[in-house]
Amino acid sequence: MPAKLRYGRERAAIGIAVLNCMRVMRNTHLPKVALGELGDLLFVGFHVFIGHAHGRPQTVAALSHSLELSRATVARRLKRLIELGVVEREGVLYYMTERINQMARDALQAHMRSLQAAIVDAEAALKMAEIVARSQQPNG
Repeated sequence: MPAKLRYGRERAAIGIAVLNCMRVMRNTHLPKVALGELGDLLFVGFHVFIGHAHGRPQTVAALSHSLELSRATVARRLKRLIELGVVEREGVLYYMTERINQMARDALQAHMRSLQAAIVDAEAALKMAEIVARSQQPNG
């Protein structure tokens, strides 16, 4: 018998939001990349983006450490992100390209809508779970 998921609907709402965010990123910046490949590239791209946004560009070694991946794996994923035109290398440091700024406001708004909807859905499911749990408690 399958395990009963605790807070399954609430956690599913968050999962849906993550998948929706991946689709927005893919559709906005990398429309020819399959979602499966995007998943492999996403964490490397996020780390490059965050480092760039905070003025701390990343090296392969730093990315490898942060992501708990081999340097070879990180280097392959960076190479693919460079081929796709969203990451560039200057010396040993990696940055996002100008292409990432295309439709940035629209993408940001789509991410925010998705996350807000997930929060509303998760809160509603949590309230329902609490109501059900209270109704199943013996009156004392």
